[in-house]
Amino acid sequence: MSDIIERLRNRIHDSPMPAELLMDEAADEIERLSAGWQPIDTAPKDGTPIEACNTRHPENPPVIVRWSEAEISACLPDPHWCDAATRDGSALYYNANYFDFWKPTTPLPAPPVEAKSEDV
Repeated sequence: MSDIIERLRNRIHDSPMPAELLMDEAADEIERLSAGWQPIDTAPKDGTPIEACNTRHPENPPVIVRWSEAEISACLPDPHWCDAATRDGSALYYNANYFDFWKPTTPLPAPPVEAKSEDV
């Protein structure tokens, strides 16, 4: 974030970037920060599910993952991110450096309250 702040401050003096583009970039950064996204190196590594994203591939949506230290195979012997299992029992695995931002998962809504017979 300090990079965008510095560019905003320097815009007053001289910037090759048009003001509109700089303002759009600043708005995107503010929106990202207000959404709770944090650098991935601050994510919990205790198996807690998190929402993670890779901003280098913005066309891919965020994924719910958890940290795993279990060795999956010779191809993935190191600790990694693992997503929720798919219907056939398989799962997707991501190397430790794939994601660059994370945020806590959104809490699930409370289950509906059953109506009492006298309320119906």
